Amino acid sequence: MNKITLRVGRTGKITALLQIALILISLAAIPLTKRADLSGGWIMNTEKSDFGGLAPSTMIKRIQVRQQSEDISIQRFVDPNGPQDTVSLEVLRFDGSTTETKVSGARKVSSMKWADDGRGFTEISETTDGHYDRINTQIWTLSVDGQTLTTESNIVLKATGNVFKTKMVYTKTNK
Repeated sequence: MNKITLRVGRTGKITALLQIALILISLAAIPLTKRADLSGGWIMNTEKSDFGGLAPSTMIKRIQVRQQSEDISIQRFVDPNGPQDTVSLEVLRFDGSTTETKVSGARKVSSMKWADDGRGFTEISETTDGHYDRINTQIWTLSVDGQTLTTESNIVLKATGNVFKTKMVYTKTNK
């Protein structure tokens, strides 16, 4: 049996080690789990949703999502038929940094973290308007078939400590 010997000088070893290090660093930057793409239009299914004691008329009836490589843009509507009733437009960054948005005159500071399975994320936000200051932990989950988006919220009013839990179910539209 013949042996093949590869001789690499000191410079070659350093170059090879640098190449291996670069490959490992680039692999570490790639998420191990593929992230679900939540992009598209979503309309609330009121029959499957739980308003948690809150007025259904104040709930987000339609969502428009645009997901990119570094962030996700979420536009929320109360009126499902008109853009004039936009409640908010926010951009959440995948690196977990905070973003600030105005929601009906209130200041909303949010951050997000992807779920380990990549099928959704958790958004944590604090909204300050001087009357109903609140902290909201909202879990977004996309169904396996990609046709149903569920948001589960835990809303805590800062002044009273009252907690509201909602579960909104949205169906994908062609928009």
